[in-house]
Amino acid sequence: MRTRHAIVLSFSILILLITSSPRIVQAATLTVSKSCGSALNVNCFASISAAVSAASNTTSPSIVIEAGTYTESVSLTVDNLPISGTETARTVLQSASGPAITANGLGTVNISKLTIVSTSVGIQLTGVSSANISNNVFFGSGKATAIEFQGASSSGTISNNTFFQNLTAISSPPTGILIQSNIFSQNSTALSSPQTTNITYNDFDANPNNGYTFLPTGDTNIPNSIVAATNPKFVNPSSPPPGMDLHLQQGSPCIGNGFSGTDIGAYGGAGADTIPFIISGVALSSPSSGSVSVDWSPNNAYNIGGYNVYYSLNRSGAPYDSKATLASSVTSTVISGLSEAVESVSAPVLNKLGIGNGTLFASWSAVPAATDYLLHYTDTSIVSSATTTTIHVGNTTSYALGGLINGHYYLITVSALAQNTYFFSVTAFDSTVVGAGGGTPGVSHESNYSAEQSIPIGSTVEGPLSNSQTDFPETIIPNPDLVNNGCFIATAAYGHYSASQVQALREFRERYLLTNAPGRAFVRWYYRVGPGGAEFINAHPWLKPAVRMALMPAVGGALFMTRASALAKALTLVSAGLLVFALHARKKLLHAGGKR
Repeated sequence: MRTRHAIVLSFSILILLITSSPRIVQAATLTVSKSCGSALNVNCFASISAAVSAASNTTSPSIVIEAGTYTESVSLTVDNLPISGTETARTVLQSASGPAITANGLGTVNISKLTIVSTSVGIQLTGVSSANISNNVFFGSGKATAIEFQGASSSGTISNNTFFQNLTAISSPPTGILIQSNIFSQNSTALSSPQTTNITYNDFDANPNNGYTFLPTGDTNIPNSIVAATNPKFVNPSSPPPGMDLHLQQGSPCIGNGFSGTDIGAYGGAGADTIPFIISGVALSSPSSGSVSVDWSPNNAYNIGGYNVYYSLNRSGAPYDSKATLASSVTSTVISGLSEAVESVSAPVLNKLGIGNGTLFASWSAVPAATDYLLHYTDTSIVSSATTTTIHVGNTTSYALGGLINGHYYLITVSALAQNTYFFSVTAFDSTVVGAGGGTPGVSHESNYSAEQSIPIGSTVEGPLSNSQTDFPETIIPNPDLVNNGCFIATAAYGHYSASQVQALREFRERYLLTNAPGRAFVRWYYRVGPGGAEFINAHPWLKPAVRMALMPAVGGALFMTRASALAKALTLVSAGLLVFALHARKKLLHAGGKR
């Protein structure tokens, strides 16, 4: 027995130690995404700073940042922590003030595939032994320093970055670092206090101060004796990130003139992302029956191999049902043979109506492929001339029907209008996957899907009517502290108008009291005295349990009369009649026996 107790105690202590120790995340890759935040995914973070903090408890960590704009100042505290975006152009880090990224006293810093926008400094490195910074875009709006070195000298590489419109591109680069295959364009100063070696295969364009003395012949940097033009010919440098596209157009001097014959700039080199810039300007029209014309703005990057037009019937988002592959010279196409006939339209399910002063509130279930809903209502209190009115309420599942007469019963139904709708998105793919008809959208060799566009085609079809609901609007009589639509005393006793007991009494009132003259007279009397009684109960809450007890027979009767089947009611009535008859017969027998 003692041995078993010792085992249990030891096991309990072990569990306590495990659960109370700092959590060690075993997965090596930490993801940063705008869609993160679920407690179920412990390795996904909504900010880069949160991922950096978690990396201290991770074995061999790395951080991958999905496309999005992140506004924060990131302090690196983990040595040799690779940080990389998934899509350079649309993975944007911007700082509200101060440096976007700082690192102090670390051994190695690795940062790649980001667009860094800063008010002062993009990356600030203090006493860092080795820095590897590649395939990034640094945009400073003419007032920021892209990379700033402070303290001890560093080794490493700054390669295949694009420095565009910064105050200073690289401040005080140490002599031990390799600066290779970068584009320095329209910066006030490209290199401040630079080294004179290890600067190779870069493009220096329109910087008032390059900070570097070019050799007239034999230099690998541009301009040189062979390549005089320096304009990198960016696709779209005028829009701010993430709309800025610094891919290269045909004829750029940066194509193939980088180290080992690769492109110069953020989209060159072995580590560059292979995702073309996203397509914009998608527009749809229907030129003829069963066809849709799709137009889009071209992607002018020199290595675009073609476009894919994706589309689906009555379903939004990827994966799409069909794809049309087109050449890079084509920015418009007509998709024909599309179905115009609506296969089927189901009936909505109409919920119980809500009430208000001169208003009934209707809500119903959504119908697939519905483009509009029709609400039909009839004033059934006007028996001789009852007509049905129909309203187009739009593509919504709720509607407040106003302008009604209080106390009049209205019968309401809903139907759906459906029309085939096609959803379209366009992507661009690069020239390496022309034969394959594209790559993987948003992952490799093919852009992310463009903003989706939709268009209805064919005729509109009306589906069957929903179930019907009947109710009547009524004036809400205001009283202090009463949430009231009519059942004043019950509302005060049960605490709120939505209580099931209150709703049972209200339903009984609608079905059995307001349908006849004596019942309506009773309701009018109750509306006169009820508010005062409810106010008294609210002022003396100790009365509420007694009132609820007193209301139990009424609530029970109301529930039976409104919820029980016709058969149950008939059987109860017969049973009650038999009971009355038996009691009456017994009374007569007793009376007769007493006479004898």
